[in-house]
Amino acid sequence: MDKSILLKYSGVVISSAILLYCLKRYFISENDSNRLSKINESQIKIENIIIYPIKACKGIELKKCKLTEYGFENDRRWMIIYNNRYCAQKAFPILSTIETSYSDDSEYLIISKKGVEKQLKISTKPLVLEELDEKRIHGEVAMFDNQSQCYDEGDEAAQWLDDAIGNAENGGNGNKGFRLVQMCPEGIWKRKIRTHMSENLKLLNENGGNENQNNNNNNNNNNNNNNNNNNNNNNNNNNNNNNNNNNNNNNNDTITSPIYKNNLSNSCQIMILSKESIHETNIRIDKNRKEKGEKLQPHLGWDRYRPNILISGVKTFEEDDWKLIGISSNKNNNNNNNNIELTIAEANARCPVVVVDQVNGIMDPYKDDEPLRTLKTFRKVTCKIGEKVLLGTYAVVEKQFIDKVISVGDSINVLKTGFTSNYYTEIGKTQQSS
Repeated sequence: MDKSILLKYSGVVISSAILLYCLKRYFISENDSNRLSKINESQIKIENIIIYPIKACKGIELKKCKLTEYGFENDRRWMIIYNNRYCAQKAFPILSTIETSYSDDSEYLIISKKGVEKQLKISTKPLVLEELDEKRIHGEVAMFDNQSQCYDEGDEAAQWLDDAIGNAENGGNGNKGFRLVQMCPEGIWKRKIRTHMSENLKLLNENGGNENQNNNNNNNNNNNNNNNNNNNNNNNNNNNNNNNNNNNNNNNDTITSPIYKNNLSNSCQIMILSKESIHETNIRIDKNRKEKGEKLQPHLGWDRYRPNILISGVKTFEEDDWKLIGISSNKNNNNNNNNIELTIAEANARCPVVVVDQVNGIMDPYKDDEPLRTLKTFRKVTCKIGEKVLLGTYAVVEKQFIDKVISVGDSINVLKTGFTSNYYTEIGKTQQSS
């Protein structure tokens, strides 16, 4: 065959292949855009904002809250320790009955408990590194999977905790020696989010992640959220100010992340959960109890799952699929919260804390392991450390959104979908042995 003819046909084949590829990418993009548009047709709203100033204790519902490099301001800033280890509800379910609130001027955290006459007041003023008393620094407090660096709040706070937690007359277990501590300031603080969550975010950043971006402007309540999509991943490396050598645990999953800072939360910065997912779980719990011939019990509220942001207006478990969400205000205010974006880091694997009655501080009040028992029937996954159940999703704050404010009533616009975990299997599938 003549070489010129061969070259001509080769050019046609190559051009056709390029055209087919471009058409495929176009229609995939169009389908993704249409799917995201349908998601955002029904407005998704923030119903509640909750922070938990003291880890494992009762939360505070806020009308609005500022974002920081650790998540919400003052969320899990303080913690109760015993024998230099953090106290969790699994071991101390009574912690759920310790309440917190702010003073009218917000300069103090007020700590109280039913049955304890005296309230405890703790200053909310940020710690200054140069003013710290070295004797009060706890440099290696044992956490769930690593260590934290904390500052002791003093003997008065410790005595109050002994009365509230250790005093049997107040429902305590008789133990003494509890201490209240708070996060040390930068220069000492080293904790990051869990490594497998950081790895998910790293892959998202490497892939760019803009192919599924929703540029549809038909949603009038949310159209201000799409202006800064290309900037959300440019500054991640600026958060890498501290090394990750503070973790002595050899489990690869528990080495601290060099990218995103964390508060005293076990895993990540901000947890998001929908009312629809809670409702569906309650319906399935009822069904499970009926099938087992058990008495129906009151439905579980959001407090069992301890979210930071409770949302409404979504399909059941829709939040599983989110990669990036935008948040905008429907009010004319000066909160400077237009174009806030939260990046999804991972689904939330549930621990036994969800079986604690948060009102009365009782572990598994009906002795049926709910809601874990039911979640295992339809939300089970596997990972390196075994079987888990997922409910809710974790998000992180990128540097450019620090100091912006999120409010109750704000709208959520789903900017990217198709989240895939590199740690957990898909729900209902088991992990292959290597």
